[in-house]
Amino acid sequence: MNTVRNVSLLNRRAFLGAAGTMALAAATPYALAQQPRRPLEGSVDEANLRPRPIAIPQFVGPDAQFAADVTQVIANDLHNSGLFQVLDPRAFIQRFTDINEPARYQDWKSVGAEALLVGRAYKGQDGRAQADYRLYDILLSKPVDGQGLRANPQVWRRLAHQIADRVYERLTTEKGYFEAQEGTENAPD
Repeated sequence: MNTVRNVSLLNRRAFLGAAGTMALAAATPYALAQQPRRPLEGSVDEANLRPRPIAIPQFVGPDAQFAADVTQVIANDLHNSGLFQVLDPRAFIQRFTDINEPARYQDWKSVGAEALLVGRAYKGQDGRAQADYRLYDILLSKPVDGQGLRANPQVWRRLAHQIADRVYERLTTEKGYFEAQEGTENAPD
């Protein structure tokens, strides 16, 4: 019987609380109109921006050094933006030998990746530097971008910057800027 009394008392409190809230809500527009308007003021002391973890296994290709160099430029660009944490390749479970191999999303989730970039870098028959890549959103378990790019061999770094720009744009929705910095990265201060 004591339990019924407590429930009844709680229901009355809830009803009075709801009634009080309704009365306050009805009076609020009038009360707010009577208040002098002041601009909102505040400060942000510390932003909490966590870099997005991205896995970038070494690109594959017939010239392992060229593929490694392209991979490194892309990884450096994304890391230096401050918006990405490039994960340590030694932790990767899945190893790619072909970029058309499907990503095993659970393997990438288990190493903490939220995005995955795989690619192939090589020199085409015409001597031009080429790279094909696939970008995956690991959290959504789906591919989000992929294409092939070509460049003159003298400016192969530009090719890597273009891929970094595409990844940056797809994952942040902001325009990439790495290719634009290519001409200034070796310029004297």
